[in-house]
Amino acid sequence: GGPYAHLDYTIAIDKHRPAGGPRFDSHAGPGWVATRARHLFPQINVHFRPGADAARSRARLFFQLPAGWKSIAVGEPLEPHVFSVDEPGKRLARPRGWFLLGDVTARVRRIAGMEVTVATVPGSTLDVPRLLRFYERTLPLLVPLLGPPPPRLLVVSAPDPMWRGGISGESSFYVNGGIPVRSRDRTSTFLHELIHVWQPFRPEGDGRWIS
Repeated sequence: GGPYAHLDYTIAIDKHRPAGGPRFDSHAGPGWVATRARHLFPQINVHFRPGADAARSRARLFFQLPAGWKSIAVGEPLEPHVFSVDEPGKRLARPRGWFLLGDVTARVRRIAGMEVTVATVPGSTLDVPRLLRFYERTLPLLVPLLGPPPPRLLVVSAPDPMWRGGISGESSFYVNGGIPVRSRDRTSTFLHELIHVWQPFRPEGDGRWIS
């Protein structure tokens, strides 16, 4: 009934991976949190009154965190712990992608026109310099195949008890901190998940083999 409305709700951070036993795809560890926006912000359906076709929204994501914590997200950073929220084609934008909060180390490198951020927490054994060198060799080869890359890519690395695999999100993905840049069979989870993020298509029902 007024110019502003407020909604407060509480969420449990820990979320077990389906059929994953004791593994999590959202977890609050000792001094850090690894989670996705889709776990924190539910999908919203809005019905506008007739004549409200021009209705639009502006959104910002603010993190209020314990002293000394850092925040890493896929949105454009506007100031410490504040990120832009932009969801093209939607009137009511919501945050997207992965978040890493807490005792976080992040390295940023611009590769093939994309700002690549690799963020880790204590316990992850990811060789970040090796991953960035790997991307410097491989990302330019993907541009002719997949087209222009997303403006930003966030790679989140966290240790057990997080899911021992990779999970893609919007402009971001998670890989367990114990997974090497290249596996013994010469495949790479870090390229596999990147393709999911970058691919300029959505498979139809009979095209799931591409995934």
